[in-house]
Amino acid sequence: MYELNRILLRNFGPRDARYEDVPLDFSGAGAEVETASLIPDAGHVAQRPAPASLVMLQNGGGKGVLLTGITCTTIPYRHSDLETLRNFTVSMAQPSHVVLEWADARTGRLLVTAQVLAPEHDGKLHRCFYSFHPSAALDADRLPFHRQGHWTPYEDYCTELRDWEKRVEALELHIVEGQEKWEKHQRGLGLQPELFDVQRRMNAKESDAAAAFTTNTADAFVEWLLRKATDDDRYTELGTAFHGYAAAHDERALWERERQFAVEMQHACEDVAGLHDTLNRHAGAAKNAEKDLVHLTSAIRARHTALTATEAERNTTLKDTHRALEAAKRTSELAHSRVQHVQACSHTLELDDITAQEQETQKNRQQAQDERTAWASVPIALRHTQALDNNNRAQRALVQAELTAAPFVQALDAAAAALRAGYTRAEKEARDTIRSHKDTTVETQKQIEQWRTRSNKLLTAAGAAQEETRTLQKQTDAFALRLNAAREHDLLAPQESAADAAARTQDHAHHSMQLLREADQVRKSVRTERDRAHTALAEQQALAWSARAAATAADEESSQLRAQAVAIRSNPLCAELLEANSDELGAGDALRWLGDHAGALHQLAERRTGGLETALTRKHIDLQNDQDLLSLLDTSEGLLPAAEEVRDLCGQLSDHGIHAVPGWQWMRDNVPTTERQQVISTHPDLVGGIIVGGLDGLDTAQSIVERLRPLPSAAVTVGTGERMLSTHAASDGGRFVVEPTPALHDEEAAAHERAAVDARITEVTRELNLLGQRITAVRDLLRQIANWRDACGMRTVSDLLGQLELLETSAEEAETALAAATTAAGEQETALEVAEDECERRTEGLKAAQRIAEDLARLAEEETAADQARARIKTLAGERVARTNELELLAGQIDQAGEEILYLARAIESAEQAADRYARAREEITSTSQAQQAHDASNATLLPLPSLQHRYLQAQDELRGVEVGEDQQVRATAAQKALLASQEEWNKVPEQVRGLAMGPQSRWTGR
Repeated sequence: MYELNRILLRNFGPRDARYEDVPLDFSGAGAEVETASLIPDAGHVAQRPAPASLVMLQNGGGKGVLLTGITCTTIPYRHSDLETLRNFTVSMAQPSHVVLEWADARTGRLLVTAQVLAPEHDGKLHRCFYSFHPSAALDADRLPFHRQGHWTPYEDYCTELRDWEKRVEALELHIVEGQEKWEKHQRGLGLQPELFDVQRRMNAKESDAAAAFTTNTADAFVEWLLRKATDDDRYTELGTAFHGYAAAHDERALWERERQFAVEMQHACEDVAGLHDTLNRHAGAAKNAEKDLVHLTSAIRARHTALTATEAERNTTLKDTHRALEAAKRTSELAHSRVQHVQACSHTLELDDITAQEQETQKNRQQAQDERTAWASVPIALRHTQALDNNNRAQRALVQAELTAAPFVQALDAAAAALRAGYTRAEKEARDTIRSHKDTTVETQKQIEQWRTRSNKLLTAAGAAQEETRTLQKQTDAFALRLNAAREHDLLAPQESAADAAARTQDHAHHSMQLLREADQVRKSVRTERDRAHTALAEQQALAWSARAAATAADEESSQLRAQAVAIRSNPLCAELLEANSDELGAGDALRWLGDHAGALHQLAERRTGGLETALTRKHIDLQNDQDLLSLLDTSEGLLPAAEEVRDLCGQLSDHGIHAVPGWQWMRDNVPTTERQQVISTHPDLVGGIIVGGLDGLDTAQSIVERLRPLPSAAVTVGTGERMLSTHAASDGGRFVVEPTPALHDEEAAAHERAAVDARITEVTRELNLLGQRITAVRDLLRQIANWRDACGMRTVSDLLGQLELLETSAEEAETALAAATTAAGEQETALEVAEDECERRTEGLKAAQRIAEDLARLAEEETAADQARARIKTLAGERVARTNELELLAGQIDQAGEEILYLARAIESAEQAADRYARAREEITSTSQAQQAHDASNATLLPLPSLQHRYLQAQDELRGVEVGEDQQVRATAAQKALLASQEEWNKVPEQVRGLAMGPQSRWTGR
């Protein structure tokens, strides 16, 4: 059953009470639908509309408009006040919309029924009805009422609805044009338009509706309702009203049974509350167990902390022992090898013991972790055991209740089978009646169709004859008008026929044709002379253009060369190379000046380039030397290391326990800066060599070197051969010392040297930039001179200027000849225009003569056709009288047959309603196939349908007293779901922990 959920009125109503955009929302205020989900799907609602709503409007606010909008949409066939609807609409460009949204009380599915109205200029009212089920693609709020801020025209709106009908089948969109078909379509959707017909009759006048509140008894109200809702000759509606009244009594009885059921449910709920108290007590005990579990977990955590601290302490001991071992290794490098071996073995044994202790600690930690996990899983085990016990109890109670209700279920099934058979028998009888009436209706319709076919043929023939008569009359009238027009224009003489006038104008056309041929011959000869003049003009134009192009090209070439010469002469380097003043160079033509000085200027620039390149090479060599020196003075990473051979030998001596350092390092650490130069001059061999500590160390180092024989390849002191063979003390004669870089021993001195070298590098770089700029300028000058020479080629400047003057003279002569040819061509054009005008005049005359001749020829033909048309009109008039008599006879027969069909249609509709009602009642009652077969085979006496209905209701009442309660089924289902949930939770507990978890549970259960 559908209930009205919302009303949308758009541009509907009279001018002073028009609903432009008014939504009336009754949704979301009623009870929940029977099959509502937590999150409704698109096109569904979770709550039913309001069961009653009060809409308050002031007088003249549009109450009647609202009711008219609803009734003209639900029962348009019975709401026949079209004049009122025309006043409530605007135009085809701004149509009116009435949208009704319904909600299914059982499923919550939405349904939209609506219509769009628009008046035509001639007073005709266009109406289009449609229905659809809203979804994510389209709903009532997203209907295309507007397009870009304007109302969607009527035709465009209907077109868009058809597009939606084709594109989205899920909408179940249906468009209906006819009013009677629309009411039938609504009944197919599950709506009841007849209820609105009752409302329409009640509200025919507002005073009639108010009269309902004056009744003070149920009988008076029913009498008033039947008087307003039915007519004296419409007994079907009266029966429907009484059926509704009986249904209301049945509903009241159902409500009383539901009240009794609610009282019984209250007692059951009290029992459930007692069980709930017991469950709370059990929950308190579980909470105490949880507290014990928390204390146990705290103890386990404390134990874990203690074990972690012990492990950390042992790790610290291990690290300290490792450090002691490393220190002992470093200290005992000079000791005896046996002592070192004994110490290493001792530490190895200690390390093995510590490793074993660490493994034992790790094992204890894993065991504690398993126990802690087991205690954490105890609540899961408890919940699983409780869920299993609850499920077993609920299943046993459910099975016992089903066994008790089995006989009553069988009795209800047998009564349902008998009642379904009764409904089937009643429906079959109604269907047979419908079939008989339909056969009679078909035969009558066939006869009406034959009469209408004959009438249509007669009407078609009459229409064709009328159209033919109208056409022939128009033809004769048109001929008379054209004939009068021709006489008014003097194309025909008063007594002259059209054929004679056509022959006369034809002769005049032939004469005009001869004159046109003569004028055309003259035009052709003049055009030939004009073409010759234009050919000569084109030749002179080509000569003049080529001469002018050559002169222009030569002038542009000389201009470009002169511009290059000006750029070269304005270069300051030219005055410097030629040793001349800039003002003297700027006088005279630059092109002629560069032609005289180009060779000398090129030689001087090449010489200057050679000198600058030589100086640039020398500066680059000086810059490279300073950069190499700067790398030798670099102390950014500290002093430079000693020679590689010295470092290798120091390493070998240190490996044998001798403290040896390079001489440069020892001098840096032990000799003041002011005395270092003297030490280098006196003992250069020791500065570049190695220093050891004490005479004992020197002897030991000598013995080791003699044994190892490293053979270094490094010498620092430079002297004579006599000094090398001398065994006396060192003196200043016979040798010299190469000054080493201060980066070996003095960072401050190296920094001073680097600053001086950086200054020299900066100065040389600046000079290099200046030399580079000067070389670039000279090379640019050489490039400009070379480009200028390439542009000149093998010609001199004098030759170029002479050739330019010659080309200018030739161009002027060619342009003079071109002007003369242009004048001659203009004269020929004038002559041709005169000949063309004459030909056009002759052509216009010929066309006028031919047009008059053709018009007169057609006029003669039309005169003959007009005579034939007058005769045909007389014949058609006689045929029209005979057809009119036959059509009147057929119309009477069709009207009589139509009344008979209307009577049969009403009888069929009544029988269909009864059959549908029986079918719906049978579908609402269910029975098993075994009960149906048993009833068919019993051959029992056929009882009346009311008796079968009473027996079925009595069986239902008896079953309700013993059937399984929904609360018991809900408890069984809930227990089963709880068991599945606890089983999934228990499956997540590891296998090795389940035994430990069940152990504490058993102990707790025992306590």
